[in-house]
Amino acid sequence: MKIDSKIFKGIQYVEVNQLPSEQSNSILKTFDEDAFIKILMDGKILSGCIQYKDYEAWYHTVYCPGTQPPVEKTTKVKHTVKVEADIPVAVQENE
Repeated sequence: MKIDSKIFKGIQYVEVNQLPSEQSNSILKTFDEDAFIKILMDGKILSGCIQYKDYEAWYHTVYCPGTQPPVEKTTKVKHTVKVEADIPVAVQENE
C-alpha cells in the first residue's frame, strides 16, 4: 500500500522508518545514500527521509510495476473549414 506524503516548509517527503517493513527494506536496498534527505524540524534533525516524488517513482517502477496511474491520451481532432473557393478542407490539430 502506498502511503501519503508529509509536507514541511514545502518539502514533500516520506520517512522510510514509517513505511511498512517490506517497503522500507526494499528502499534501503534500492536507493543510494545521497537520495536520503535530512529535515531540520523544531530544532531536531529528521533523517531517513526521501522526497515523495522519488518514493512514488520507486513505488510504481520497482515495488508495484504496472501501477502507474493511466495517462490521459490526447486525440486527434478534425475540423472542416471553408476556404475561399468554397471547398471543404480537413484540418488536423495535434496537441
